[in-house]
Order: sequence, then C-alpha cells, then structure tokens
Amino acid sequence: MLEAKKDCYPPKGAIEITERGVKVKLQAILDKTVARLGKFLRLEFSLGGKELTLICKWGFDGASGQSLYKQTITGEDDSSIFICYFVPLRLVCGKEKIWENPKRSSTIFCRPLYFIFVNENNLNITEEQALVEAEITALKPSIMGSHTVKHSMLMTTIDGKITSQLLKTSTQTCDICEATPSEMNMLEKISE
Repeated sequence: MLEAKKDCYPPKGAIEITERGVKVKLQAILDKTVARLGKFLRLEFSLGGKELTLICKWGFDGASGQSLYKQTITGEDDSSIFICYFVPLRLVCGKEKIWENPKRSSTIFCRPLYFIFVNENNLNITEEQALVEAEITALKPSIMGSHTVKHSMLMTTIDGKITSQLLKTSTQTCDICEATPSEMNMLEKISE
C-alpha cells in the first residue's frame, strides 16, 4: 500500500516546502497526473502516437480566521491560508473523448498545487494568479506511452471576491454586464 501511495506523488525535487507553505511545480504534477491516467486507462486504443489534450480547471481560494497553532513563520501567522489547485476534467484526442472525470466537483480528483500562509487580499490574488499563469505558459506536453499530451488549463474555479479583484470590479457588480444592484431591474439599461 505504501509503495502504491508513493507512486501517486510527484518527484521530491518538484515539491518545495518552506515555513510559508508547500508548492508543487505545475509541470511535475501534470506529468504525474497524465502518467496515472495512462496507467489507469491502459491506452490500448488505435491512436498511433497522436497528440492528446488534458483539459483541466484551476483556481484558488483563501480562508482566514483559522485557529493559531503557534507556528513560527517570519512576518506571517497561520491564521490565513491561500490554496491553489486544479482538477482534470477530460482527456481528448481531437473531438474524441478518451476519458472524462465522473465527479468534476468532488475533492477526489482535486490536485493541490500549493498552499501558503497569507491573506486573500488584492495584492496576493494578483501575484499568485500571475505566478500560476507564468507556469501555465511554460508548460510542455506530457508523455503517455507513445502519445504526447498537451494541457489546457481553464481558470474557472474562483469565487466572487477573486473574480471581482481580477476584473477590477466591485463584488456587488455583475462580472458579465457590469450592472450595479440599482441597475439590475432596469432591463433597457442592462440590454445596452
């Protein structure tokens, strides 16, 4: 059982542990996810080394007001935590679906990228989004047997506070049409 568990982890060199939190390199965890999917699927279909795409959703969220555990963290405490994660949704070859996550909103398939002990404030949201986007831009295809697997990462698992910060709108403003609460019932104004 311990050996099987170890096979699920990315390489030790891809995990960075500091007093501020834990981070896993995105490329390493995606490579491990693809390898585990390949092992599970036993890709014995006739794709002949074609290029596949793993579609994932990702996002981050923060929580504050946690119990303090007297951790020694320079300049911070452990009462606030910020976590980034992704969930594999679908493996496709062109338009052909090879695998689909049966529980897209379950924590079973949730793959944490990092957690850090910082507040979910505007500066941290912007900085962390830029860091993850840079890792996404630098991604290389993963190898699954004779197939290469590209990665499509969609930032869709974020809450209203993060959405408002990234779009530079108010949390009470509609993120799509930018209507304020007083404009919500003015159908003519919203249709403009």
